[in-house]
Amino acid sequence: MAEKYLFSPIGGNDPIANNRDGSFLHICRNYLPDKVYLFFSKEMWELHELDDRYLYCLRQLGELKHHRFEYEIIAEEELSEVQDYNYFYRRFHDIIRDIRAGMEEDDTLYVNIASGTPAMKSALQIMAAVTEYRFIPVQVSTPARRMNPKAEDHIQYEPDIQWACDRDNEEDDSENRCQEVKCENLMTLLKISQIRRFVAACDYRAAKIVADEIRDELPEAAIRLIDAAQARLQLDRSGTDRSLKEMLSDVIPVQSGNHRNVVEYLLSLEIKIRKREYADFLRGITPVVAELFEMILDRQCGVKISDCCTLMKNGQRRWDPELQDKNPKIWSILDEEYDHNFSGKDIYSDHLWRLIRRLSDDAELRNLVSDLREIEMAVRNTTAHEIVSVTEEWIRNRTKKREAGTRGADGFTPKQIFGIIRKLCSYAGLPSSDRVWKSYDHMNDLIFTALEQTGTPVP
Repeated sequence: MAEKYLFSPIGGNDPIANNRDGSFLHICRNYLPDKVYLFFSKEMWELHELDDRYLYCLRQLGELKHHRFEYEIIAEEELSEVQDYNYFYRRFHDIIRDIRAGMEEDDTLYVNIASGTPAMKSALQIMAAVTEYRFIPVQVSTPARRMNPKAEDHIQYEPDIQWACDRDNEEDDSENRCQEVKCENLMTLLKISQIRRFVAACDYRAAKIVADEIRDELPEAAIRLIDAAQARLQLDRSGTDRSLKEMLSDVIPVQSGNHRNVVEYLLSLEIKIRKREYADFLRGITPVVAELFEMILDRQCGVKISDCCTLMKNGQRRWDPELQDKNPKIWSILDEEYDHNFSGKDIYSDHLWRLIRRLSDDAELRNLVSDLREIEMAVRNTTAHEIVSVTEEWIRNRTKKREAGTRGADGFTPKQIFGIIRKLCSYAGLPSSDRVWKSYDHMNDLIFTALEQTGTPVP
């Protein structure tokens, strides 16, 4: 069963002042914590030793409320510098850390921020805003809603008389003056700001690391979307679907079979451009170029490469000479293109590009596949096999055409290369709308919206 804990410094108006509960006793009266931790400075400890006033009133309250208060005293018997904020911030941080370490997950810790010196109160209020330890700060209003008058002699206190005269013991004359301070946890807000920046940069791995640190503070939708975004960029289809569930159709624009695989792969390449990971972008072109060219041959030229090849045990496909009779024109073209020396081994994008160039009547298509193939040849080997610094200018220089006035004479930027790929998607029969190409932006917007629903009062 969940239990309640209270940490309370002891101040000058505790336990009873002006015939009313002090803050410490009033919180105990209204919350009935199972265990109370009392912090004493030197002055308050001396008063405690004088007449046991704090524990006496706590025991009396327990009898009145039929509740057993466990308690632990934290006495700083030599602490006289009670104005040192820095000391109290560090000390209270350690105390609350130790209290939380002994609690169960569903237990609740309340902290009295109304008792003690101004330095003590300030330290606890700042902790409520920035600490990683979860607790509920409780403020207690004075009965008159203004500064308490000093009526009692702290030395000649007489706890039994104070208790007898405490008007909060009279149900008809007592009100709950406790107020939970629903401050937004500053640490949580800072981490949410970090998450937003990482998501905007499509750095979902970093966003997830930060989100996991405040997982209990975030809406389930935000957690699931961030988890899905990381899995999506890693092309982890099952992980994406598992995280999204019913949100799948809102995030993934293409969901059918191999079309989804190709589109998601292309979108991941576009993210590499955004992040200026140009070498990875260029290395990632080759697999999808072959896939696109094959789809274009099927859709635009009526040629199914699967009818001309054999699947090897390692998953690689090879041209199969025994299938020449099924489509002799294909073999004739390839033989001519390679000076009658076509080896017919593994299927490469170079083979497919030559077939499209010879079989298609669409001039734009021929130009696009030629440009993409030439770009691939210009940059692939260097980025795959050499240590180089790949910048946008480096790509432009490498992809320049020798002939002035021709397409790409000034070279291609990464965005222009991706623009060619997008155009080829339409020829390949792939969905190519703004909804597809802006789907990562849409997913990010969904994450931002979910994060805005975060309620961050300290639980």
